[in-house]
Formats: sequence, C-alpha cells, structure tokens
Amino acid sequence: MYHIWGPQSPVNLPCLKTLDIVLWKTPFLIAFNLIHENLSLEVKDCGDEKEFKYNIPTLKRLKLTYAYVTKDVKSRVVLNVPNLVYLFVGGVLYSYFVMEDLSSLIEASVSIREKEYGCYLLDGLLKGISGVQSLSLQCASFHLIDISARDLRLPVFSNMKHLELKDIWEPKLILKLLDCSPQVEHLCIEKNLKDFWSYPKWVPACVRRSLTTLKYLKCDGRKYDMELLKYLLRNAEVLKMVTITWENLRIKEQKRLAAQVLNFPRTSRCCEIQFIGS
Repeated sequence: MYHIWGPQSPVNLPCLKTLDIVLWKTPFLIAFNLIHENLSLEVKDCGDEKEFKYNIPTLKRLKLTYAYVTKDVKSRVVLNVPNLVYLFVGGVLYSYFVMEDLSSLIEASVSIREKEYGCYLLDGLLKGISGVQSLSLQCASFHLIDISARDLRLPVFSNMKHLELKDIWEPKLILKLLDCSPQVEHLCIEKNLKDFWSYPKWVPACVRRSLTTLKYLKCDGRKYDMELLKYLLRNAEVLKMVTITWENLRIKEQKRLAAQVLNFPRTSRCCEIQFIGS
C-alpha cells in the first residue's frame, strides 16, 4: 500500500509547496510534515500494490498519471483531500477511485490513453468528481472507440458550467454527457474521429436553455462535423458565440465550408459565428 500523508510525519519541510514524483515498481512512502499545495505523481508500474491513499488536507492541485500496467492488478485510489480544487487523472485507467473528501473540487481533467477493465472504472471516476464546475474529458486511444452511450452510466453533473470533449466521442455519447449536465454554458469539442451520424431524437436541456458559447476545434469539414454543428445551431436557443477552427484545409475549402455553416438554421437570434484558419 502507498500512503501519501500530510501533516503527521517526523520529516518537517514547512516551506515545500510543489512536489513532482515518478514511481517505478519500488514501494514508496511519502510521509512528510509539509504544507503541500501541488503534487504531481507519475506511476510507471504499480507492481503488486493494490491501494494508494492520499491524505493531504492542504493539497490544492493533484496530478495523477499511470503510465502502463504490466500485471493484472486492479488497485484502489483513495482521496481524502478536502481543499483540493483541481484534479487530473491520466494514462491507463485501471484503478477504482474512492472519494472520501473532495468537497472543494472545482475543476477536473481526465485524459485516458487506454482502458483495461471496461467502462465501469470510468463510471466510478466520473461519479466521484460529479460536483465539479469544469470538466475536460479526453480519450486518446483507439482502444476507447468502443465506448458508447449504452456503456457509460453517467452521474448528473449538476454544477458543471464548462465541458470540454477531445478525441473519440460518438454523437449519442456527447448528447448523453450534455443531458447529464443541465447547467452547461460553455462547450468545447475537439478532434472528433467519428464519421457516422444519426440525427438524435431529443435535445438536452442545457443545449436549449443555458449553452451560450461553443468552440469546435480542429474541424476538417467531414459530414459528422457539419451535422453536429447543424444540430447544435438549430437547437441552442441562447447561444451567443460559436468559434470554429479549421484543420488541414485549403483556403478555398475553408471558405466553402464557412458559407455552408452560415446557412445553417439558427434558433438563437444573437448568435455570432467566428472562423479561424488552420
């Protein structure tokens, strides 16, 4: 078991604010009497360890990265960090997350390279951070292409105002995330790799009532991109600003696609659309 403790150890480092650590197999104990504010921990290989405990009352920012897994070991990550405002979890997702105290958490970022044991681990992680105001989700591996709306059992993100989605997200999953986030005002979608589009039969409440800004980054004008943009413009009643960034397109093609977007029906009367070239 790894223990990461706050102010109950014989080692006194009262001025330490930021600590970056890389772990490689050997069991490691962080037991300093320190006033921690920022901790970055990269685990190269957890070995046979089955539990990581973080008990740091003063911690404000925590970055956890799991590089890869060499054994069939599912671990538990226990977080008791009452003053944490930012959490990053990245790499290989193979741990259960137990949130004992995340009462101050405002922002979270999840960047998954692979999933090892199905979507239920991602379900548990998202449930534990469901109180955030800002969330960034990235699935940067072809292993996650099979994640669908039916696989994930999403919590309700009742406080979330900002949602950022990167890489592989199918249309129904985007809408399911929005449906579980009734207060979202700012949506950013980056680099969708899906080509399939099926027009949804419903519209999430936040799209109609609260979405005011939309950023669509690295858009290359495929059918999926254009149909999703058309859907959001048609249904977002209070949308004020849309920013579209083109990727790998010639100037002539950018102008053709921009003209097409400008002709899409818009429910919001005060919606502006901005285009940024590649």
